Formats: sequence, structure tokens, C-alpha cells
Amino acid sequence: MDIRLWSKELITDFINMYKCYPCLWKIKSDEYKNRNLRDEAYKNLIEFYKMRGFPDTNRDFIVKKIQSLRGSFRKETKKIQESQRSGRGTKEIYVSSLWYYDLLLFTKDQELPVDTLSSVSNIDTQEDIQDARNEENKEEEESEMEESSTSRQNAPKNDIGTVVKPAVKSKKRKIADSHTEFLEMCTATLKANNQPINEFDAIGINVSKKLAKMEQAVYAENCTELAQQLHHLRLLQHLKYFSLKRQISCP
Repeated sequence: MDIRLWSKELITDFINMYKCYPCLWKIKSDEYKNRNLRDEAYKNLIEFYKMRGFPDTNRDFIVKKIQSLRGSFRKETKKIQESQRSGRGTKEIYVSSLWYYDLLLFTKDQELPVDTLSSVSNIDTQEDIQDARNEENKEEEESEMEESSTSRQNAPKNDIGTVVKPAVKSKKRKIADSHTEFLEMCTATLKANNQPINEFDAIGINVSKKLAKMEQAVYAENCTELAQQLHHLRLLQHLKYFSLKRQISCP
């Protein structure tokens, strides 16, 4: 948000409007615990800022702005109280230089620590403050739950309304596909030679089938070994073939 849009007039109007909603600052009142009143108040403050040049204003922004203003007011109040307790003369009492300090004086009673209240109302006030804090925490949790619910509602659904999870091909499926392709390659190679499957080919196919049952890591490790075995078996086949041919041709 453009800092140039901030002005004393804007902050003054915001504080005056904030003052009109005790449900947001009067922690010892029943209004403060009324969620519907608080929600309506925040909506009006959000609309106020949007009309004053902040179109992206949301509830989080309003809450932080209020915390910032009251935080500065709280620090100034503490300085004044410490100055008064120091026993200094009237002329030496600290005077706040915060220009909007007087505008937030309506929140001063809400800033007093519990131990400054009367002993009669001490316990009740403390419980009220704790209830108010619990209410704020509950609102934050509900807000997060609503955002999470909205995200789930925006997820794609099938015909029966169930959220569709992204399709993920399992590792086992990938391994199985690799095994199938490998076996098909071996079969195609044997058929290409137009020769019947002999004992050496059978051994190679048997080894490849056993390999198909192995885990992925073992499969990868033994691929090279299998290829060497098949090549060796093929050489033995050719040697046997030429040996028989030589014996037949020799008288």
C-alpha cells in the first residue's frame, strides 16, 4: 500500500470510526464477546479503507493497523504513568508527543493492568480479559479453517463429489513396465533369427523371468550381468553349431 496515501485526516477518521464500535475495544463489555457484532464492525472498517484508496484491504490489515495505533498509545501511556510515579514536579511530568494520543484516550481504561483494578472486581475482570483473548484466538482458528475448507472446495471433483487426487503412477507399475519391455525385446530377438528356442535360449529366458521378480535396486544391478550371460549363451550356441557342422563335413 502506497505510504503517500496516509494522512492525519485518514487516521483521524479511522480512529473515530473505530471508536463507534465498542465491540472491538471495550474488552469488559458483552459486545466485545459478540462475534456477529465484531464481524460486522470489521466489514465496515474494511469498506472504509477501500473507499479511501486501499482496494486490497482485508481483515488482517485492519487488525494490524489497530494493533499498531494502540501499541504506540500504550507506550506513551506507560511513559506518562512512570513519570507520575517518579514523584517529579508537575512541570516535569512527561507529555506525549504522539499527535493522535488524545484521540485514543477512550481506550485508556482498557489498557490498565489487572492489578490496578479494585480487589472486588479483580477476579471477574481477569476472567473477562482471558475470555476475550480466547475469543480472539478462536476467531483466528476459525479463519484458518475457513481458508482450508475453501481450498478443498476449489479442488476438482468426480461425479460422486469426491475430491480427485492427482494420478500418480506407482513405482511398482514402472518396474513392471520395464520388465515387460525387456522380455518383449528378448522374444523379438529370438524370433528374428527364425530358429526354434533351444536349451541356451530357455536358460536366458528363465533368468530374465527370475529377474522380473526382483526389486528395482536388484534389477538395475543385474541388468548388465544378464546381458553378458545372454551374449555368452549365444556364443556357445554358435560354437556348438559350427562344431557339429565340422564333424558332419569331416570324413
